[in-house]
Parts: sequence; structure tokens; C-alpha cells
Amino acid sequence: MFQDLRALLVFAHVVEEKSFSGAAERLGVTKSAVSKMIAGLEAALGVQLLVRTTRKLALTEVGERVYASCSRLAGDVSAAEQAAATHRSVVVGHLRVTAPAVLGRDYLVPLVTEFLEQHPRVDVELDLRDQVVDLVDERIDCALRVGRGLSDSTMIVRRIADVRMLLCAAPSYLSRRGTPRTPRDVEHHELVIHAARSEPVRLEFRKGKTVARVVGRGRFACLDGAAIVAAAAAGQGLVVAPEYEVGHEVAEGRLVRVLPSWQLDRFVVSAVFPPRKQPATKARAFVELVASRWQRPPWRV
Repeated sequence: MFQDLRALLVFAHVVEEKSFSGAAERLGVTKSAVSKMIAGLEAALGVQLLVRTTRKLALTEVGERVYASCSRLAGDVSAAEQAAATHRSVVVGHLRVTAPAVLGRDYLVPLVTEFLEQHPRVDVELDLRDQVVDLVDERIDCALRVGRGLSDSTMIVRRIADVRMLLCAAPSYLSRRGTPRTPRDVEHHELVIHAARSEPVRLEFRKGKTVARVVGRGRFACLDGAAIVAAAAAGQGLVVAPEYEVGHEVAEGRLVRVLPSWQLDRFVVSAVFPPRKQPATKARAFVELVASRWQRPPWRV
């Protein structure tokens, strides 16, 4: 069926160009390929479509009727190609984005608003949750994920920004318990733990070539990032959290950095697209906006 359709389109081009060579140039194939295609079409239909002379081509009576149908078909194909090209270049449609809850709420929502203002033919559905979402099953156009470096070969991944882990505490807690001066001091303090239960937390601090590994403990644990930051701001203990979760609290003085000259883990914010030849235009346009606005991460403290 596909080959028959292609042969009919080639036939229409031959008639419009009035020569095999003209059609071949238009289609980007050889003249012999065009000739072979027309011969195959005539054999399949069981009729002669063209009368060939040394000077010109002429349509037979049945060839004229076949061309009348082919010309409409060629026009429909051209319109379809134009529609596809327009869709590739115009940002339009329903965009589904997922991101970690705090990162999305505090830093992505303003960019969604800006994106909607720029592209009035788009609507956005923002799915904010800390669990990893199956992009294919849930029909997600792009995800923003935080990790050490995503290398899923089935997905298209683009690095967007860096995220540092910070050690922080409320001024009230530090006033009551004292401020750690070395990583080893952390072992004598309460930690607010991002976990299902209060188990020891292993931390690795770095300063140049010096590495300090310590074990921290605490009596308050929770899987919700916003909740552990709120507990730390209330004076419950030290907290280790991504800087986008504590950036506002540090800027407004509810938390202060502890051991700022020592580095903890550093992670990457990546845009992840479901597997396909190329991401949808609407998703690429959104990620371009995010990447441009996060060249210097707004959560940096």
C-alpha cells in the first residue's frame, strides 16, 4: 500500500514537471528510479498512463483521470507535511511536567507563569511529588529530577543546574546547644533526619583534600523535606538538606549555615524527557526557559 501511494505521488510529480528528470530533481532521486516507479505503477494498474516521445511526455486518457486523483492526493500530503512542520515550530498543546515538591513550588511555579504568558496556546499541568514518576505510563512530557547524574540510556537527559547539600540550624538551637566548629562536633548534636525513621546518618564533609566522615543521630525523622526544614527552623536540631529547600529560610534568618567552609554532597538538576527521536516542541521550549533562568540557581545562598 505504501509503495503504491508513493508511486502515485511520483506520477503526479512527473506530470507537473513534464519530465522524468524534473521529477527526479524535485524528489531528490535518480531519473532511473522515477522511470522504474512509473513502470511499476502502470504494471500494477494494468494501463498505460504516459506516452513517451523524444521531446515530451503526454498523458493518456486514463492517465488524465488518474492524475486528477493524484493531484488531490499530493495536495493533501503537502498540507499534512505543512501541518506537521507548523506543529514542530509552534509551541502549542497540553504540557505535563513533574518535579520534586519544594523545588517545583518555590522555584518552578513562577517559570510556569512566565511560560504561559509567552505561549498563549499552551496549558500546563504541574505534578509536584518527590517520588520518581514513570514518564511513559503517566504521559509526562518532561521531568525535573535531582540526583548525582542521570544516565538512563532510554531517556533523553539534559543537565540544568547544580544543587549543594547544606548543613543548617535555627539560631535558637545554636544558642541553646552551641555551634559546631568541626565536622566531628556534629556527632554531639541532634539532627532532624530525612528518612522514614530515626536511624544514624552518615555524612561526608570535604575541605580541599581533607575528608571528614561522621555519624549523626536525632530523634525526629520524616520523609517530607518541607517538614524537616520546618522542624529545624523550630529549633529541633541540625538539618542536612538541598539548598533549594533551605534557601528562603537562610535568606530570611530562620536558619543559618553551619560549617559553611566544609562541603557536603553536590547534586544535579536534570530535565528528563521520555524516549523518542526528539522531545516535543512544547517541552523543549519550557526546558529552555528553565535553563536560561537557572544559569545561576535562584536558590544559591
